[in-house]
Amino acid sequence: MLRLNKRSLRACVGYARCLIMLSKWSVAEKFLRQTLAAHQNSAEAWYLLGLARRKLCMYEEANLAFRTALEIQPNYAAAQRDHRILHHLRDEPMEKRLELYNRMTTICNKIREETSYTYNILCNDGGGIRGLISAIWTAEIERLTNSSAVSLFNMMSGTSTGAIVAAGLCAPNREHPTLPRYKAADIVKLYVANGNKVFEKPRGRWWYNFRRAVTQEAKYISESRHKLFKAYFDHTKLSHMLSELVVPAVKNDSQITHLFNKYDCRNENAVDYEVHDVLMCTTAAPTYFSPHKLGTCQYVDGGIQMNNPVMAAYSEALRYDPSRKDRLFVLSLGTGDYVPNPLHPSADRHLLFYGKHTQEILNIVVDGPQYNVDMHMLSVLGKERYQRWQVWFEEPISLDAVDKASIDMLFDKAREFF
Repeated sequence: MLRLNKRSLRACVGYARCLIMLSKWSVAEKFLRQTLAAHQNSAEAWYLLGLARRKLCMYEEANLAFRTALEIQPNYAAAQRDHRILHHLRDEPMEKRLELYNRMTTICNKIREETSYTYNILCNDGGGIRGLISAIWTAEIERLTNSSAVSLFNMMSGTSTGAIVAAGLCAPNREHPTLPRYKAADIVKLYVANGNKVFEKPRGRWWYNFRRAVTQEAKYISESRHKLFKAYFDHTKLSHMLSELVVPAVKNDSQITHLFNKYDCRNENAVDYEVHDVLMCTTAAPTYFSPHKLGTCQYVDGGIQMNNPVMAAYSEALRYDPSRKDRLFVLSLGTGDYVPNPLHPSADRHLLFYGKHTQEILNIVVDGPQYNVDMHMLSVLGKERYQRWQVWFEEPISLDAVDKASIDMLFDKAREFF
């Protein structure tokens, strides 16, 4: 329809909606400006332009577009809703929200199975600095419920950066070991203030960059990352966690996924490692960090095989007590993803093709399994007992994108839902 008549408002608006659904906001913004040159009185086109601009963090321009849409159609409910979200994001930037988090208090009434019918599980995906998203979502849950995460969830699971969030939420207080040491807001501040300490390059960068190009060694050193984990978790062990904890990591020699967990440590069926070492194992992303040695094994990032740990958490919950199968509720938090441009279905798959489309192919290989896990868990538990939260980017955000612009963007992506 669009090819037949490019001036068809219905076709143009439909095409723009498709672009926005695919998170192609820059393309949608440009296309809608062209559309509005011919259809200036379309409230829907102005609304979609405002939505695309808001997603691009063009807040003043988005405000103008929403206002125009509402002038044309004052009772436009979608425009009213997204205009409120825009004001929410524009008038309360990250710094103000962090001040609110600093003032926030939570109540810890530890959930016990005998007093609660449901067994609640919180799962956190891997994703490097994008773990800020799941940390913010959990902070907002704590704010809205006025309860700590360990009061709401019986089990927490996390892969790579998700393990930092999960372990931080259920780590015991030093002076009062029955209370949580950190609020989710404290984990948010960890990402904002210390993200660059995780991704630290060695001194003499020019020589290191030259050497790395030849030897293909890790991009970042592990010492500063380990120092940060020790500062936050000191000598806390897995058995000390306030809720059940499940953390996947991959054994480098056998490529087998190992599940570090509190349950086996508490029952003396596994070595009770200190949490900072477990985090070093599950965050050792290949090419970014060297493998971490723990005991007699070398471990690499759990995200290689289990970036979304929801199936591991589900299986562990049933292993601990099969009778709770019908009482499980799972909240799975993603760390953002993007929709790549589709590969031509009839193109020849030769070496040049794979070289040209490396990013798209890696996205299919790495992220494909997590979508299968998501669909499987939904089919097993249903919508009432399984929730998956995820956001979408226009372009992929790297694990080590710790610049202020990326942090601000991630913060706003998470905040627009609260």
